[in-house]
Amino acid sequence: MSIVLNVVTQNASWIMSDGLVIDKNRKKVKGNFQKYTIIHDHLIIGYTGTTEVATTIIERTKDHFKNIEPTVEECFNFIEPLATCFRDHGYTIQVLVTGISETGNYATFSVNKDGEVSHHFPSKKEYSTSVLLPDLYISEKDEPDLTKYMLEKATHESDMDALVRKSMNHMLVDVSKISDSVNLKVFYHKITLQNDQKVLHV
Repeated sequence: MSIVLNVVTQNASWIMSDGLVIDKNRKKVKGNFQKYTIIHDHLIIGYTGTTEVATTIIERTKDHFKNIEPTVEECFNFIEPLATCFRDHGYTIQVLVTGISETGNYATFSVNKDGEVSHHFPSKKEYSTSVLLPDLYISEKDEPDLTKYMLEKATHESDMDALVRKSMNHMLVDVSKISDSVNLKVFYHKITLQNDQKVLHV
């Protein structure tokens, strides 16, 4: 598995992934594979795990919502049973959905490789973080925490865009040092309620 990182506020959401795909023998298949898909201007799906499963889920989701722009809730409620079905058949899949919610603000829903679901509805002037991590084979208390990276860098960085990008990038680099399923090919995207899209491929 690889890594997908997300920071969400009520009116903006940032997502970052690496680009590495490896096979079951942990051999490199691709080095520049983006781990998220933009469904519409205000909704993004991030994913890690078995690439073929993620691709199938994305294609089914696109087909299901072909003529509408779903909310986070609608999209996640369609995806989560699919992820459960694939997991029950022995596949590894983690999914994160971020963007416009039924409240009119942004939110992030996710499900990890163990089927644990998280919902993040940030309150006004605050942010929430979500991460799809690879297996790091370290204790849970030692796992990198994106919120801690944000808090550490907040003392030196007042611009939110710069703070988010630097924090995400720092954590991605650190995870790449302890996981052979993460590389340093970075994909980054921002969506906002003002439809001010920003795409950076580094």
